[in-house]
Amino acid sequence: MHSCNARCAALGVEAAPLQLRLFSTMVDAVLSYGSEVWGMQLAAASAAGKTSSTAGSKAERLHLAHLRRLLGVRQGTPTAVVLAEAGERPLWQRWVLRAVKLWNLAVTAEQSSLLWQAMTASVALAVAPGHRIPARQPWAQQLAAALAAIGVQLDLHQPQPVCKAAVQSACSAWQLKQLQDAATREGASKLQHYTQGVWGGTLDAASLDTRAAYLTVVRERSRRAPLAQLLTGSHWGAEETGRWDKTPPEQRLCSHCGGGVETVHHIIFDCPLYASLRTRFSDLFCLLPEPRTLHAFFQQPPARLATFAASLKLQWQVAHDAAVLL
Repeated sequence: MHSCNARCAALGVEAAPLQLRLFSTMVDAVLSYGSEVWGMQLAAASAAGKTSSTAGSKAERLHLAHLRRLLGVRQGTPTAVVLAEAGERPLWQRWVLRAVKLWNLAVTAEQSSLLWQAMTASVALAVAPGHRIPARQPWAQQLAAALAAIGVQLDLHQPQPVCKAAVQSACSAWQLKQLQDAATREGASKLQHYTQGVWGGTLDAASLDTRAAYLTVVRERSRRAPLAQLLTGSHWGAEETGRWDKTPPEQRLCSHCGGGVETVHHIIFDCPLYASLRTRFSDLFCLLPEPRTLHAFFQQPPARLATFAASLKLQWQVAHDAAVLL
């Protein structure tokens, strides 16, 4: 992956869709080689919530690190938010879909084929009495466990093809539920910002499979990253930077005006530091209904939003550097 990133930097390749495609073609093809066989135990653990973004497999962590770098957000940005913004599935879901394809090939293969014989032997071991730890389970049992964790039942006593569309739908529903459940937990301010502030409570399963428009429209990373930071809550304001020294949330005040906690809403709508930019980008504000919301604001043309966000960060950087010199 690092070689791929270095080559992209050398060639000036910044377009997000191209970088995502390169990762899928050049990196994931190696990371996930044979995952339909060896990845089911890891997929079942991830789907059952027995791993976290920091305790998952190295392949999953590498995938998430790539997405965070692509967006230009910190590594602490919630996994569910990063995946939703990039329109990507967790890596383990890709493994499950590949395993379903292999299963369907096996159950419909000629009975004289080695593939069918291997499948039936695995099923026979899976239905045999006895308890096995996940690492010792036969492949068919691991696949059944992974599918069960996302709400799809696989009957090993009567092996039949599995509807791939149903599995894809179940994966999206699982991903949405994980995001919504995480957002209800105490202290999950970034997730609440994303689901309620940015999306206005309208996020659905179909949206998770759709890449954010600015990732396609805005080629330059220098313009794309500040917008991604505002959308994900991983921004430059005190609301975010105060986490580093564990400042209580209510004390993360704006150092430029002291007019309240330096949230994304404060940066965009209220802080006088950016008043000239609101005038310059008046087209982004003049038609907003009252009360002004982040959800309505972020529905506007992505290229214009990206330019505005980049200008906000530049203005902040100038003010920050001046304060440091004093």
